[in-house]
Amino acid sequence: MPWPILQNNKNNSSKMSGKDNFLQLETRIVEVLKNIYDPEIPVNIYELGLIYEIVVDEALYHATVEDMLDIIQDQEDYLDGLMLFGHNPGMTCLVNDLSDLDLGNLPTCGVVVLQFAVEHWTEIGDEAAVTAEINTPKMHR
Repeated sequence: MPWPILQNNKNNSSKMSGKDNFLQLETRIVEVLKNIYDPEIPVNIYELGLIYEIVVDEALYHATVEDMLDIIQDQEDYLDGLMLFGHNPGMTCLVNDLSDLDLGNLPTCGVVVLQFAVEHWTEIGDEAAVTAEINTPKMHR
C-alpha cells in the first residue's frame, strides 16, 4: 500500500493534468514573477521583459537526468539563464551529475543555482558547474 502522502501527490498530479490546468499554472507562475522586482528600479522582472517564455511540460514530473539534460541542451544560445522545475529522484541526480554537490535528496521546495563557464547550452553536461548553491526550507527555520 502506498504511503498516504504519495497517494495524495498522485491524485493531485492527475488533477493538474490537462490543458486548462497547465494554463492556470502558467498564470500562477506569471503572478509570482510579477512580484519579483529588480533591486535597482521599481519594475518587476516580468514587465521588464526578462522572462522570454514559460513552458509547462508534464513529462518533467518523472523525467530522467537524460531527459532534463536534453531540455537544457536544446535551449537557444541567446538565453542567459534557465529555470527548470522537476521532481525527484531526477532532480537530485541531475544536480549531482552537473555539480560537485553530493546531495542524498534535494528536498521539496529546494532550490539549486548552478553556474557554468560555457558558451553554448550544448556544452552543459561536459563540464561541471563552476558554482553551485543550494537553498532549502530548513535553512530558514
